[in-house]
Amino acid sequence: MYQRILLLACGELPEPWQLNKIRRLTQGTDSRVRIALFGLTNPVLSHFFATDPHVESLQAALTQNLETQMEPLLEPYGEFNTQFEIINQPLCEQSLAEAIARFGPDLIIKRCRRHHRLDQYLLGHMDWSLIRQAEVPVLLLRPSPWPESPRIVAAIDPLHAHQQPPGLDLAVVAGADRLAQRIDATTELLHVYQPLPMAVVVDDALMLDYSKLQRRMKGEHQQAMVQFIEQHCADAPSFNGLETLLKGETVHEIATYCQRRSIAIIALGSAHHQGLHRLFVGGTTEELIEQAAGDLLVIPTPHSPLFAGNTGAV
Repeated sequence: MYQRILLLACGELPEPWQLNKIRRLTQGTDSRVRIALFGLTNPVLSHFFATDPHVESLQAALTQNLETQMEPLLEPYGEFNTQFEIINQPLCEQSLAEAIARFGPDLIIKRCRRHHRLDQYLLGHMDWSLIRQAEVPVLLLRPSPWPESPRIVAAIDPLHAHQQPPGLDLAVVAGADRLAQRIDATTELLHVYQPLPMAVVVDDALMLDYSKLQRRMKGEHQQAMVQFIEQHCADAPSFNGLETLLKGETVHEIATYCQRRSIAIIALGSAHHQGLHRLFVGGTTEELIEQAAGDLLVIPTPHSPLFAGNTGAV
């Protein structure tokens, strides 16, 4: 069960399809839900508020207007233990971190949006910042409803080919199982590995036996999957026993597989990049925001900081 769920609404009120999914997550529980509504998402508007001598009266008017709109929206969901917070600050890492720290959620929910291509290289939107820094799971939602018995795919990397931190696969499976038990879903495992490019085989003897080398690589990944399941999936009640091994480019294969099999939610880990790689290149999770059709459950690296430089407890 999720005790404290934080719904981040940026520049617009939450829509019924978002609230319907939260209802399913919290049904039969005493979970607390907070809706954090960032009223100022436009830098020009935030500058205007900061410089206008009547800023307090303007903020009060904006807050009252949003409260008036929220009341009928939440009325059909009276069973929620819901509160909402209107944040008249520009949406940025600091204001986002402060909103999270004030509530201390164990699940963060946000609408998932696709973004302009330039954003993917310059880190220009909050989805990327949130999933890279969050210390608790982040559920990014799309408008499509969950079926009665959803399927969740947990994307793992048992051989750590992508240099993921130790324990991240275990956290992904545990996070997927926790969500599955709340919405009566089943979970399955998916692992995508990249084949050895022929261009990197410079030894003539290896070149002649390239197909054998590829078969050996596939066998190693299959064995790693089997061992992972034997060691770590017995305690996941929602695991349906299905595991899939695919060869190819990770993001494309995950997105294609999940769309073809009508997967409702993809659960995967968020490993943190450093330096220029962090600024200009999106990882698997960030790229799936743009390509995947379903919702994304992003599990943070165990013991990762909430926000760089933020010392507030979560």
